[in-house]
Amino acid sequence: MPTHPGDDLGSHLLEHPAGLTDEEVREHLRLVLVAALEPTVAVARETAVGFA
Repeated sequence: MPTHPGDDLGSHLLEHPAGLTDEEVREHLRLVLVAALEPTVAVARETAVGFA
């Protein structure tokens, strides 16, 4: 079944004019995932402290 790129970061990276390799796309997505973790943990920590 053919797939069509969506309006999401992964699709944009795959269609980027620079012609990123699968490994480069994977590493960019991993970086975004790791970068998003810290603010999420901080918000959860502050929320938990506020209820304590």
